[in-house]
Amino acid sequence: EARRQAAARVALPEEIWLEWLQDEVALAGDDDFGELEVLHQAACSSCPTARIWLTRCQLHQEERFSQEPSSTRAVYEEALSILGLHPSEGPEVWADYRSFD
Repeated sequence: EARRQAAARVALPEEIWLEWLQDEVALAGDDDFGELEVLHQAACSSCPTARIWLTRCQLHQEERFSQEPSSTRAVYEEALSILGLHPSEGPEVWADYRSFD
């Protein structure tokens, strides 16, 4: 709850978002994908970095959430539309996308 309040008031740095996302995934049950996806979307919107976007892509690839490959591909394509041309963030997303596809 404290993290949600902080995120509503200030822009959280990448490390805080990554820690929060990791904690929530570790605590989540198999049926919690929707809530995790909403949190990952918020992180990507608030702090659009390659590491955060790739964390969202990994969420879609987790076997326990059994998402369709097309869903994962759509997240990668969304990430690339935002970061694909960025000189330092883009290559990281492209490389991960190529290894997925």
